[in-house]
Amino acid sequence: MVCLALPNFGPAEAVNEALSILFECVGQFLNGPDTSSKSTPSSSPVVLEIIVVVEEAAGRYAEKLRTLAAAIPIQAIAQRRVRLHLGKLAALKETEGAVYAQAIAVPCDRRLLPSDHPVAKTMFQKAGPVLANTAKLLYHRAEPGKVYIIKLTPSSPLRAQRGVEFVLLAMPPCQALATSLPERWQDALRRTYNELLKAFVEHVVPKAALRTKKQSLVDKGDTSATVLSPPVEVEKSQGPPTLIPVYRHPGLPPQSVSWHGGLHQYLQHATALKTFIFLESPQWMFIYDGYPKAKVHLLLLPKPTFMAVSDVTKLRREEHGERLARLHVEARRIATKLEQDMPGLCLRLGYHSVPSMQPLHLHIISQDFDSSSLKTKKQWNSFTTSFFLNPAEVETALQEQGRIFVDRVNAEALLKHGLRCHGCGAGQKNMPALKQHLTCCRQVAQLETGST
Repeated sequence: MVCLALPNFGPAEAVNEALSILFECVGQFLNGPDTSSKSTPSSSPVVLEIIVVVEEAAGRYAEKLRTLAAAIPIQAIAQRRVRLHLGKLAALKETEGAVYAQAIAVPCDRRLLPSDHPVAKTMFQKAGPVLANTAKLLYHRAEPGKVYIIKLTPSSPLRAQRGVEFVLLAMPPCQALATSLPERWQDALRRTYNELLKAFVEHVVPKAALRTKKQSLVDKGDTSATVLSPPVEVEKSQGPPTLIPVYRHPGLPPQSVSWHGGLHQYLQHATALKTFIFLESPQWMFIYDGYPKAKVHLLLLPKPTFMAVSDVTKLRREEHGERLARLHVEARRIATKLEQDMPGLCLRLGYHSVPSMQPLHLHIISQDFDSSSLKTKKQWNSFTTSFFLNPAEVETALQEQGRIFVDRVNAEALLKHGLRCHGCGAGQKNMPALKQHLTCCRQVAQLETGST
């Protein structure tokens, strides 16, 4: 079952009419002749469900809301796929065997921050800083009538504790709920609901359907289902892929003259650093991180002749988009091979929003974070919060905006956040306590079954 939690995006002072519009749009959506064909393949066992969430004075409106819900026009479908939740969205739990929503719709303002809607501030807090920071990185500003889909990282409390993977941000038609209502707000509200439902069925449901199909194949004993990732693209001019060596970290590197620009020495083939080169091609170089923060920690450096960039904010779509995609393909190829060679290993790829070293480099790091070099809160947060930008986020932002926007103030504030487990989201008082927690956290252990 793929489930969307959809709160009322209408004005509080016209809640009755706004909720009628919400139920009307949900009913039409589920009754549409092409709903099932749009959402999932015919062979998929996935079923759509919408949870209509109402927070405004639920007790006072309870009976009226139940009457509205009972009138939803869903005669055309065999099974009712709408539930009514009277109360706070944050309190929505598993009930009657139905899972908590994989996606939730949350109101935002033009800056992609919480709007003055009753549910917005609470849900932004529950999701953690990853929601606002990723939204700003990918989309910069919101426009009326558009939906902005954010995939939460595993460290987000909303995902770790509630299983919510996607947040669908949209601007409510009535931003200032205390002022007089604009004309034809009802039509604008219908458009907002329709766009939210469309985004859900076109972008969230297919991903859930694919996971369900893979799991179904695994349950039936089809082991090929575990390797359904797309094939790595290799240009003909590059020749066959380079053979990948065994990962063996050589130990501490020699002292660098300049820490900030220390990576340039590798690109200049300094003799003393030769043993720190894991793999090399004419276009790029994989090196061992001198002070690894996990059992496996590599850096991928593009060579200046391939791409000369100091950090992600200097990337430009026309100049770097295609080459960056090739760089990411190679990084995923290496990560996949390492995971195959080292059972139980789970690797993650990403860039630091505000890197401490130049030039541009992509981290390939295992999620055990078992390392004596991992000592500070700043180091931990640089890899486990939205400060760490995954390649898909960077490519999407580059394609949609032409460049990468990083709010340095917000990014650096992430490094000061309290320590939280990247698996279960539980807060920890200090680094020794965090490391002890990692050794017994079930969610961290489950990450080891993931993939890049």
